[in-house]
Amino acid sequence: MLREEGLERALGGAARAYLLAETQVQQRAVSGADLVVSLPRLLLWYGRDFGADLRQQLERVGGLLGGELGEQLRRVAQASVSEQPSPEDPSDPARRLLVAADGTRVCVQYNVYDWTPIASS
Repeated sequence: MLREEGLERALGGAARAYLLAETQVQQRAVSGADLVVSLPRLLLWYGRDFGADLRQQLERVGGLLGGELGEQLRRVAQASVSEQPSPEDPSDPARRLLVAADGTRVCVQYNVYDWTPIASS
C-alpha cells in the first residue's frame, strides 16, 4: 500500500517522465521563429491547471522538469514580453508565438496526441 508521501513521489516521477518524453526545445528557424518549443497536447487542453497564461505554464513545466530542459523553458518564459497567434494560422490554438524583448521569436506548438490504447501485458 502506498502512503501519501510515496504516492506523491510516484505521481511526480510519472509526470516528469511524461513531460521529458513529450517536450523538446529546438533552435531552428521555422515559421518565422528562432526557437521551437514542442509541448504535450495535454497542456493545450489542461494548460490552465499549470498557469493563467502560456508564460506561467512554461515556468511551471520547467520547474517540474528540472535540468537543462526545464531551465530552457524557464528562460523562454522569463524573456517573453508578448504572446501572439501563429502568423501561419492565427485561428490554430495549437501554435502560439512568444516574442522576447530582444526580438527573439519562439514558436510554441503542441504535439499531436496519440489515442492508441496502451496494451495491457
